[in-house]
Parts: sequence; C-alpha cells; structure tokens
Amino acid sequence: MMLIYGEPRFLGTEECPKRELNSLVVDTTGSVSDTWMNDNTMYNVTIISDGSILTISRRVYECDTGSKLFRRDSVYVCIGLRFFNSSKCGNHTEAVTLCQKDGWLTITGPRGLDEFNYLISLKETARYGTFNSLIWVDGNGVNMTDDTIGGQDQYPKCSTFGTTLCKYIGQGNCGKVTIAKLV
Repeated sequence: MMLIYGEPRFLGTEECPKRELNSLVVDTTGSVSDTWMNDNTMYNVTIISDGSILTISRRVYECDTGSKLFRRDSVYVCIGLRFFNSSKCGNHTEAVTLCQKDGWLTITGPRGLDEFNYLISLKETARYGTFNSLIWVDGNGVNMTDDTIGGQDQYPKCSTFGTTLCKYIGQGNCGKVTIAKLV
C-alpha cells in the first residue's frame, strides 16, 4: 500500500512491481502506474523496476483557475470558457483563435452531460446586460479540432447537425448544442 496526500492507493500486491514471462520464470522488471483525480487535480504515480533499481515518480497536474478537470477515456482535459473582451459577438473563427491563446490548446466542446452542465454554469457569469451569451464549441461542419471529444456525436444536442455550419450552445429554444443558423 502506498499513501499519497492521505488517499490510499493499492498496487495489487505487497511486492515490488513484477510481471510473469511464463508460468515458471518470474521477472522482477516491469512497471505499474496509478492515475487518479481529486478535486481539480490529477495525480500519477509510476513505479519502474529493472530488477535491481526501483524508480518511483510522481506527477501532479492542476487546471488553471476558471477551468475544470474531466476524464475522456484515457485522457484528462481541463475545460473552461474564454470570453471576448466586449459585448460584440465574435464569430467561430475568432473563438477558435481566442481558445488557442495563452497556452490553451484548442477550442473544445462538451463530451457528455457533465461537461455540458459545467459549461452552462460558467455561461451564466458571461451575461452582458439582457443579452443571452452564446458559447461557440468545436465543430465547423464535420471538421473538429479536438480529437478527445470523440466526434460531434458525443455532444448532447437538440437535433442532427448535418455537414455544414458551426456548433454552439445557448439558443433559446435548444437547451443543448445546436448549429449556428446564419441569416
């Protein structure tokens, strides 16, 4: 058993990491890794043995203020909202550019309801008077930049998207992701 930050993590045996090459020979080389989330922080502990030396490494990843950690299959992502500097509604291309500033990777969107509800909770802080704030999300036609979403089929949506137009959240009659209806 290993104790890190007061949370017990079990490696599965009481010995150093090992793997069996066959049922008759035990090789004491190998590695184990444990990754978990607590609040808005991800922890990763890796133990590697070459047979005579045991190396233990620990990594801690934290999301920026105003963003939250989510797990997408085997990938962990920090999600937040970036706001335009004025009440002027920027277009999708400007939103993509804004999302790539200051070390942020790319524009993304909600993979499932947990992420969607988080974005909606942040949306309420972005109101300009009586204007309804919209959230641009990844997806220009069928093209997406964030592979961790798993495609636009992962979005909670009101209807099918088709192959054109950009995706966003905030249309009055659609409580989920929808397409921009250009006039």
